[in-house]
Amino acid sequence: ALDNNNLGQTLMEAEMLLSKHRTFVGDLEKHTPTFEATMDYGKELQDADHYGSNIIEARLSQLKAQWDDILQKSEARNKNLEENNLTQKFYFECTEAESYLKEIAHLITTDTPADEASAETMLTKHKTVQASIEDH
Repeated sequence: ALDNNNLGQTLMEAEMLLSKHRTFVGDLEKHTPTFEATMDYGKELQDADHYGSNIIEARLSQLKAQWDDILQKSEARNKNLEENNLTQKFYFECTEAESYLKEIAHLITTDTPADEASAETMLTKHKTVQASIEDH
């Protein structure tokens, strides 16, 4: 999953994937003391000149490399997920702004009023739209 390139195509997907990754990171952090204790125990065996020191050293090296790889991939995935989340938020906000502008553009008309009553109606509508724009 750490090599997965899917970052989410929508804001909802991006937030869900980021949340899942944060849960994974939390689980990884919970296992850190166990990993460190295993590494320390292996080093103690080596320091005591255990008869399997060569095998222990190889296993410690292998474990350390795997752990470091997972941490590096996790950090890279977190960075990509966070950046995509920001991007998806931007896209969402752009879509909202575009929808709002289309709605406002529809309300604004360049027609010339035919009489005083329609002019007053258009003026009221224009003031409402203007207030809406200022509030937005």
